[in-house]
Amino acid sequence: MTFGGKYSMGYRMGYRELRRTGRGWARRSARRHSRNHGTLALAMGVVTLCLLVCVRMAWTDGTARGTERPTATGDFIDEEMLIRELTEVVSSADGEYGVYVKVINSGETLGIRPEEEFFAGSCYKLPLILMLYEKAAAGEVDLGDKVAYSREDREAGTGVIIGYQYGTEFTLRELARLAVVKSDNVAGNMLLRYLGRARFVEYEKGAGARVVPETVNNSSPADLGMFAERLLRFCSTNDDLGPELMGHFTATEHRDRIPALLPTSARVANKIGTWPGFVNDVAIVTDGDINYVLAVMSKNVSSVETASRVIAEISLRVYGHVVGRAGASEANKRSSSGHHQSAG
Repeated sequence: MTFGGKYSMGYRMGYRELRRTGRGWARRSARRHSRNHGTLALAMGVVTLCLLVCVRMAWTDGTARGTERPTATGDFIDEEMLIRELTEVVSSADGEYGVYVKVINSGETLGIRPEEEFFAGSCYKLPLILMLYEKAAAGEVDLGDKVAYSREDREAGTGVIIGYQYGTEFTLRELARLAVVKSDNVAGNMLLRYLGRARFVEYEKGAGARVVPETVNNSSPADLGMFAERLLRFCSTNDDLGPELMGHFTATEHRDRIPALLPTSARVANKIGTWPGFVNDVAIVTDGDINYVLAVMSKNVSSVETASRVIAEISLRVYGHVVGRAGASEANKRSSSGHHQSAG
């Protein structure tokens, strides 16, 4: 039985109502002062109000940029409006969807059914490859080591290794590249065999995942988003392996979901997952100095093409809120023309 797609399809169906994670929108706290008497209290109040207005105007006008940008406010997302827009998109779509969004710059987090279990499909390859590179960075594995293709690794679907003879050897580095860029199912199975399925499950638990693939290849939007953030952190702090790993995810051939409607200024590192009735994508989106992660998972969908369009629309709405309406102008034009990038 292989991990990528041959697990039992049973899964927990405990649907939750629309919810938002409690971690979103850390708001600026206001100090409370005791009231003073007379004109002194009035003067202090006027001065304080003026200062707050001036600071807010500076942020609104864009004069505070880069590291000076506020990092613990709701300035990136109008949470209620975005939740309303995303709810409209998913409620009118075929099937059921879970969404998780986190703005790295501010820590804002929101979602629709973000912790619900969905079948992950090939999205499991993101934490698997991340585990491999973290071990390589720690000196525990050598990416130049080779693994031979065996009969137990065989799995139909996406990828190229299935066309090779049993016994053909591939380096861990090449398997990682193929598992991401081609979403190669055989490469994923070979890496899972090399690292050990039990150790992979323990890795996910240790990272803080709440839905782990112990018997079924399940995950949640929140857990996939957490691993995407961990991937970004690894690539940002590891000069030796970070650029190589991020390069795999930005070069993936499957771009018909989260990246499909975004403008060319957006750099997207993503990993899709597909299985009959389940269509997923998880991504790191970077535009200028703004970084956010987005994970969308679905179930009971009738077609890959329709669900991919829904995910692309969700991605566009999130991008418009996080990056800004001005930054989304090109994307809106592409959406109006009905343009979508084709899947690999």
